[in-house]
Amino acid sequence: MEKYSKYDIIMKRPASIFCNRWRDGTPVGNGKTGVVFYGGAGRDYMIFSRGDLWVNGNDASVPDVSYALDIMRKLQKEGKYPEANFVMYNELKKHGYANKLADMRTLGRVEMLFECNGVYSNYRRVIHTDTSEAEVTYKLGKDRHKRRVLASRKRDIIAISIESEKENGFSLNSGFYKSLEGGRENELKESDSQFAQYRVDSGCYIYSSKHEGKYFGIVSKVVTDGKQSADPNGITVNNATESLVLMKAFSCEDDRIEGESKALKAILECPFDYDSIFEENLPLYKELYFKADVSLYEGETYSSNEQLIEEAKDDEITPELSEKLWRFGRYLFISGTSQDGLPFPLYGLWPCGYVRDFTHHVANENVQSIYWHTEAGGLGKLNESLIDYYCNKIESFRENAKNLFGCRGIFVGTYTTPVNSTVSWYVPVILHFIGCAGWLSQHFYKYYKYSGNEKLFTEKILPFMIEAAQFYEDYYYTDENGKLALYPAVSPENTPIEYYNKHKGHAMPVTKNPTVEIAILKELLTHLVSEAKTRPELLQKSEKWSEMLSIIPEYCINDKGGIAEWMSDDLHDAQDHRHISHLYPVFPGTEIEEKGDATKLAQFKRALDLRELGSYCGWSLPHMSAVYSRFKDIEKNIHMLNAFVKVALCDNFFTLGYDYHDMGITGYECGDEYRAPVQLDAIMGFVNAIQEMLIFSLPGKLRLLPALPDKFKNGHAMLYFDTGFVDFSWDAQKRECHGTIYAVRDTELVLELPFEKSSVSVVLAPEECFVF
Repeated sequence: MEKYSKYDIIMKRPASIFCNRWRDGTPVGNGKTGVVFYGGAGRDYMIFSRGDLWVNGNDASVPDVSYALDIMRKLQKEGKYPEANFVMYNELKKHGYANKLADMRTLGRVEMLFECNGVYSNYRRVIHTDTSEAEVTYKLGKDRHKRRVLASRKRDIIAISIESEKENGFSLNSGFYKSLEGGRENELKESDSQFAQYRVDSGCYIYSSKHEGKYFGIVSKVVTDGKQSADPNGITVNNATESLVLMKAFSCEDDRIEGESKALKAILECPFDYDSIFEENLPLYKELYFKADVSLYEGETYSSNEQLIEEAKDDEITPELSEKLWRFGRYLFISGTSQDGLPFPLYGLWPCGYVRDFTHHVANENVQSIYWHTEAGGLGKLNESLIDYYCNKIESFRENAKNLFGCRGIFVGTYTTPVNSTVSWYVPVILHFIGCAGWLSQHFYKYYKYSGNEKLFTEKILPFMIEAAQFYEDYYYTDENGKLALYPAVSPENTPIEYYNKHKGHAMPVTKNPTVEIAILKELLTHLVSEAKTRPELLQKSEKWSEMLSIIPEYCINDKGGIAEWMSDDLHDAQDHRHISHLYPVFPGTEIEEKGDATKLAQFKRALDLRELGSYCGWSLPHMSAVYSRFKDIEKNIHMLNAFVKVALCDNFFTLGYDYHDMGITGYECGDEYRAPVQLDAIMGFVNAIQEMLIFSLPGKLRLLPALPDKFKNGHAMLYFDTGFVDFSWDAQKRECHGTIYAVRDTELVLELPFEKSSVSVVLAPEECFVF
């Protein structure tokens, strides 16, 4: 019997979603190449993707339509919101503007066909989150078979170890694959087929193809104790008990031979030994994975995913499932991005389709959900690729600001890809959300405060924040009461109730003074004014920022006693919606906590309580859990996670945008994949939601177990605050919490402890610690 550990994600059956088995497959990745395998004992399919393979997009130059802004504002001042809604969109269309979003796509599939003499038993597929290795084991009769899969971060190579107690064999081939999607999917399949080439070189089997000037493919080599042959149809192995399969995926511009040659060289220079590849990869992965820890389950036996999900759907989420999901989300994030690569997109590195909707970087909620967990979880360095990604597009963001709105500074469109930087998918709900640059600045600034990386801050983060503020300097105006106002603007992706139609998702989203837009601006300016106190070069600019802060209006209260989503008398809240952006000052912001305003906090909580069941989606449930933790509402924070595991979770722990079972928690009629897409922002949001229950910090304040659910009676965590980290354990029944604070930099804070609700002042120099 296999012995498992708390780090293991265990599945007792092969991927089982009919016609979409990849959605229930096993993901591995090294931050640049991703693989989902989803076959069984007799045949395994492995879908390969690379984070840099984006196709079917173009980045057009934005025409000057800034004159449309005054037209929109005039109409909005007259209360003609529907007439204002499409003004700029229509002007862009008149100019023939067509910026097409690129799609992340797969580069091919490897099929491995195994000899399978007998009926299987004891089938298991397991992800070892502590080593980043996945494996499949089963028996045929009395004979045990085992396959281990590893994505090497060191070499960007996929290694597969195949072991059989009885001499066996298999065949391997790769290339394009039959798509069940139709339409664009089949067109790309035919394109792959037209340009596909297969050849053998140095004992390696090479598949490559072409799309839009990009060449891509897979180089495969087998080392075996059996007999093998290789030809353009693939590799065949016979009479083997041990085999090693090495595969290198590649994508490159314009030169097929160069791409193939580099991949072939990487394969031939790789150790022809699985354990050596495993050992050289292990420290690179562990350095990231073990930066933090959360332990919520104290049992000595470990359940399968299927059993844990069944229990949760029948009743409630358990401590074991909660911990497993935290570990899996962490594993998935590390597998899906790298410090020197590209940021983690909505599908991670596992889009599994020639064209897949929702692979993009969407910065009105989704990018943020993916990255919320990183700082407290010790993965802040992986934010650097996110920072580089957006900062490297700054020229295009300036073009957006100038030609769309006649403003200085930068305007970051909600949707971007490695191909797209100018504004994309320019429907009003996307085009007129002006808060992306400010919201991203929150992430960038938090990374600076946690890392102390002064060089990155002065060279990239601070200039980005300053240009985000410059845009607002030109965009805002003062109303008849002398208060700052922002419009046109959007509260993602909602519409005021006066114009709301739940069957037309974005009926009239372009409004005046959305609470979230005002909150983002206030936070950005506050951070910049704070920096100006120690940076003389910012003093002159800070005068304007302070002036703007002084005329920002107070948040409004709706007719039910909650914070209003729009700070405008003629726009009223629609509660049947998945976004809760107007809660920004509570989470992900900290404005209300910093002010210590209990009345205002209660009004924000009332606003969240008003949201209606049936309007949620996969990612909004862990988002809501995190907000409830900020309210210290332990009944509702765990309630949201109970709902999440019932409707948004596949057996492999991939998460969905909506519930295709139609159980009344999420929106839409979810009969097809478009309405129930894989969206991995939800599992990343879950990681953050767990951490929010265990730690809350501000500069000068560290609160432990701020919103601990009753079911997490005992546990351990090692998590981070801005100048260090804390390693602590708790026993809720004994009302005890003990641990150690470690300072990375000079640390001065008030430590708030649970149970007795005591606090203690802590002052530490770097590398000193405090025991409590």
